[in-house]
Amino acid sequence: SSGITQSTGSSGINAEYGGGNVASTNDQIANTVSSLPELMEKKKRVDMHINIATSLSESIKSRSLDKFFEVEEKIMTKATLEDSVLELLKNPDLGTPDDKMRLFVIYYLNTSDLPESELKCTWTPLRRWDAMLGVLNTFPS
Repeated sequence: SSGITQSTGSSGINAEYGGGNVASTNDQIANTVSSLPELMEKKKRVDMHINIATSLSESIKSRSLDKFFEVEEKIMTKATLEDSVLELLKNPDLGTPDDKMRLFVIYYLNTSDLPESELKCTWTPLRRWDAMLGVLNTFPS
C-alpha cells in the first residue's frame, strides 16, 4: 500500500477531498451552493453580452459594413479604390440607404476635383432610395 501511495502521490480518496475531514468537504460544498445565485447572475450577464455581440456581428455582415469601412478609409487616405463609388451605391445588396449616404458624403467631401457629371451620377441611386433627400436637394440638379 505504501508503494502505491508513493508511486501515485495519493493516499486515497480521503486525501484528495480534505484528508478525510468530512466537515471541511461539507463546508466547501455549502460555500459552492451558496455562491450559485451569484454565479447564475454572472452567467446571465455573460450570455447577454454574447447575444449583443452576435447581433452586432450579424448586423455588420448583413449591411456589409466592413466593405463600407474599407472603401471609406481608402477615400479618406486617398488610396486607390478597387470598385467605383457609383457601383457600390448602385449595388442593392450592400448596406442601407443611410450607409450609402454616408459613403457619398465622405466621397464628396474628400474629392476636391469631382466633375459635376459624376456628382449627378453618384447621387442618382441615392435619390432612388430617398436617402436623406433634404441633404441631396442642396446639390444642383
